[in-house]
Amino acid sequence: QSAGIPRFGDGLGHVLRGQPDFAFAYYNKANILCAQRDYQEAVKNYTQAIRIDPDFAEAYFNRGLTYVFIG
Repeated sequence: QSAGIPRFGDGLGHVLRGQPDFAFAYYNKANILCAQRDYQEAVKNYTQAIRIDPDFAEAYFNRGLTYVFIG
């Protein structure tokens, strides 16, 4: 795991505390979690992005791929 990934992820946590309805932050956090193979948490974050923006097609797509990784 790269040293940059946790720092980036921590920055997204800061963004989400300040803007809890920012769907792209949840989406990006989910992408990072997938890269770290934390698929269950990734699904939760993709789902939150979809709750905020029901038209967020990329979040649906990536959540579906993540379910494939989970098995």
